Amino acid sequence: MQKWPAFKQQYKPIKNPSEPNLYMFDTIDEDVAFVKSFPAENIWTVIDGEGTTLILIRGFHVIDRIGYIITDVPWTKESCDYEM
Repeated sequence: MQKWPAFKQQYKPIKNPSEPNLYMFDTIDEDVAFVKSFPAENIWTVIDGEGTTLILIRGFHVIDRIGYIITDVPWTKESCDYEM
C-alpha cells in the first residue's frame, strides 16, 4: 500500500478552507455538502485501518468513515488505496 507522501504528490489534495492546516474534511453537514459539490472522482474517504493506521479509499463512503479528502487530480478505477 502506498503512503501519504506519494498520495499528496500524485493527487494534489486541497486544504480545508475552514481549517487551513488540514486536508481532511469532517463528516458533519456543512463539510459534507462542500465535499459532495465536487466530482465523485475527486473525493476520497478516510477510514480506520488496523491499529493507528488511517486508510484513504476512492469515493464517497458513509460506513466506517472518519473524514474526506478532496483532490485536484481525479482518481481512476486503477487507483489504489493509500495509507496516511
